[in-house]
Amino acid sequence: MPPRSSSISDYSPTARVYHRLERIAFGDRLQRARTAFLETLTPALLPKSHVLLIGDGDGRFLTSLLQRSPHLTVHYVEPSGSMIKEAQKRVSPESQIIWIQEPIQEWLGKTAHSLKEPFSLVSSHFVFDSIPEDQISSIISQIRPLMSHGACWLHSDFDSTSNHFSAFSVSLMYSFFKIFTPIPRRRLYKFDSHFKKAGLRLTQQESFMKNLIYTQAWHESDLHSENIL
Repeated sequence: MPPRSSSISDYSPTARVYHRLERIAFGDRLQRARTAFLETLTPALLPKSHVLLIGDGDGRFLTSLLQRSPHLTVHYVEPSGSMIKEAQKRVSPESQIIWIQEPIQEWLGKTAHSLKEPFSLVSSHFVFDSIPEDQISSIISQIRPLMSHGACWLHSDFDSTSNHFSAFSVSLMYSFFKIFTPIPRRRLYKFDSHFKKAGLRLTQQESFMKNLIYTQAWHESDLHSENIL
């Protein structure tokens, strides 16, 4: 379970070794999920577009994004200072990154209303699994008005409801990470209803490891194309 997230979960103790722990547990599948749609998405991003990365941990999605679109302005909202330090090692000092060490809930409450530029891209890779369930809908609904027309939201996470393998894997994963942080143990499932409620439409989806891991692309619900990416 990826590094980061809510006001109650802090993955700082695993920051330096998280990449290796992830590789041991999942191989390259989490990174494949994070980057599944970048190849076709990034050509549509204009230079200096603003993007919002929620809880990107040690910055592997950030790195892949900037390799394809180096001139983006990135708002990097991550509560763990240790994770931010790891992410900063991965990128050029010339990159236009606004480092924000706060849970997304707090940042939205204090700063989001003052933003001058809308986001062309939002990502929430493996972060909602660590945020209290009753806050997910509010977070999505608050971010939705900050997105530009035609913007995309990339989301990846775990789903423990698809089969017995997924349920066992999530249970084992939580047991391990509770050694480091007081993350609440619960079922993990897709948050489709929350995205739809905010006026977004699922345009693409892939899954890995017998549906344990999934990744999605969401766009405005009034777009006509069935497959945006």
